[in-house]
Amino acid sequence: MDKKKKRSFKMPHLLYIMLGLLVMMSLLTYVIPAGNFGRDASGKVDANVFNYLSSQTPVSLVDLFFMLLGGLVAAGTTVWVVMVSAANMNVVMDTGAIDEVLEYATIKLKKSSTKVLVPILYFLILYIAAFASTDALIAVVPIGVLFAKRLKIDPLSALGVSFFPSMIGFGLGPTLRVIIPQTMLNLPPLSGFGVRMLLLNIFGIVGLLYTFRYIKRVQKDSNNSLMNNEDWKNELIVDDVDKSNMDMPKRSVIVLILMILQYVILVAYFLIFKEKPMEFIVGFFLIGAIFIGLVGGMDAEEVANSFVRGLANMAFVVFIIGLATTMQTVMVQGNILDTIIYSITRPLMNLNRSISAIGITAVITLINPFVPSVTAKAAALIPIIEPLTNALGIHPQIACQAFLMGDSFTNMISPALGWTMGALTIAKVPYDRWIKWVIKPMLLFVFMSFIVIFILNTIGWTGI
Repeated sequence: MDKKKKRSFKMPHLLYIMLGLLVMMSLLTYVIPAGNFGRDASGKVDANVFNYLSSQTPVSLVDLFFMLLGGLVAAGTTVWVVMVSAANMNVVMDTGAIDEVLEYATIKLKKSSTKVLVPILYFLILYIAAFASTDALIAVVPIGVLFAKRLKIDPLSALGVSFFPSMIGFGLGPTLRVIIPQTMLNLPPLSGFGVRMLLLNIFGIVGLLYTFRYIKRVQKDSNNSLMNNEDWKNELIVDDVDKSNMDMPKRSVIVLILMILQYVILVAYFLIFKEKPMEFIVGFFLIGAIFIGLVGGMDAEEVANSFVRGLANMAFVVFIIGLATTMQTVMVQGNILDTIIYSITRPLMNLNRSISAIGITAVITLINPFVPSVTAKAAALIPIIEPLTNALGIHPQIACQAFLMGDSFTNMISPALGWTMGALTIAKVPYDRWIKWVIKPMLLFVFMSFIVIFILNTIGWTGI
């Protein structure tokens, strides 16, 4: 008799994971006591006033069913920024420029290609993310995928050189993302730039070492990959033709420079004008796609078709983003978000100054996976953090940095962050495999952030 093969566990499709999380959040609105912070006439949170509601305000599964469209609509701005930026990148990819430049580099560098190309791509994306600070950075993931295929490494490595550094740069960037909490804490905009730039590089180097170590292991033996199947091996790029005499693809280099220049212009616009950034991204990436496509040797019809394909390819990704937005809406309508924040922040009042500063980081680190939006967290938490830090004698700059570091690293595993789930979808990496890969550096980063906050508070850093 043939022995029945033991069925191994298979991670459910991302669609079912997201729906399962939504159902779980709906059920939590029946369990977690409903409550709200007090608010003044202008709607500002009063951290000293919190009231539990007389009854639960649960979001039933039927209510949840009717909320899905609202979540998709609420994510509209993010969705279109992601779609247009991805369509722009699709045009760049279809010119063949990135493939040609990577091919040329791997051939010329031969065995040293990994040592040179991995740090270059990693730090390029790290700095772009640090200064651009936008969901549009999901567009760099296809570059990482192509990079991995050419170097014959797995999809986790693709995320390691693209999404991973973009998350570090986004979380520790010293410019745009800092302005929101600094403004709410009455700090000079962009103050503390030097220290934050230093921290960006320190954390970036640690992340690179982890990524590089994993890539070398996979290159040495593909069985060292954490992917639970070998389908990715069938998609690797294999060159059978001798191209050792290949000339530098000058047109492709120009296209690559134009692609990077887009992000430089984007950062410059944000820093100079600070108005309608999302509106600018959509229009700018549309025009940029047409220009780069034509420079890359495509005719007008090819550019248009490539742009349309880029939009279509992101349909499921942006649907997942909409579901992630719905998850946050459920917590707000179920009146459990304020309760969660209140329950976690109360113990901080009984701690000394240095430990409280670390505690702020820890609290936001715990909340962050469920409320990944920096704007939403700032609106809910800064009014609580400000009087807390004033009472404990913690400088507002320390409070700001504690908030920013807590708002950084757990984004990497947040099922409520469309950017994270979208990146995994693009790279075809199951959520459980990604967790297994990223959990160690993420926890290390969280621990490092505690040390940083302790040191900055001890030396009396004001960033001014």
